[in-house]
Amino acid sequence: MTEAQLFGVRAAAQMLNMSEYMVRHWTRKGELQHERVAGGTAIVYSLDELERFRSMISGLTSQEVGDMLGVSAGAVGMYVHRGQLSARKALGELRFDLADVQKFADERGIQLRPLEERKSA
Repeated sequence: MTEAQLFGVRAAAQMLNMSEYMVRHWTRKGELQHERVAGGTAIVYSLDELERFRSMISGLTSQEVGDMLGVSAGAVGMYVHRGQLSARKALGELRFDLADVQKFADERGIQLRPLEERKSA
């Protein structure tokens, strides 16, 4: 592995769109694999590991899905529990793919709020 393929905590945080604190948190929890360089003090991450982690945490949260459907996050959890809505667990949270949420809404005649509208609300 070459130096150009390694990223420090700050660069990893920018790539993952999270704070440096959260990058360190997930590193300590063992969810984000790292290497040590510079005499064992500097933490670096490979591009492959950052892409794996980003893929794992991608998707919508229960709160975002609830906002899109016009229901609470708790109601979203209930839909998952009943097997009506597909989700996957990532870092202790449920994550949803937009296509699954759209299918769920279409089957029930629910019009989803657009993401841009939801984020600006």
